[in-house]
Amino acid sequence: PYYLDWLAHPDYDDYWKQWSVEEHFSDITVPMLQVGAWYDIFNGGTLRDYMGAKAHGATEAARTQQHLLIEIG
Repeated sequence: PYYLDWLAHPDYDDYWKQWSVEEHFSDITVPMLQVGAWYDIFNGGTLRDYMGAKAHGATEAARTQQHLLIEIG
């Protein structure tokens, strides 16, 4: 059922923003562990999520207890 919604929103609009963690860093209240790999196609998003949560997390724990693990794979 989501496929038709995706096709109806080819651009980054409010539909996509509701699902994007990058639009909701200030809602994060707990520490997170971000895991990625140097050659992972999603590594850029992993790094952005880590930095965004550290900068804009809703609580001190969310801002100061972020952890990032980047593997070689």
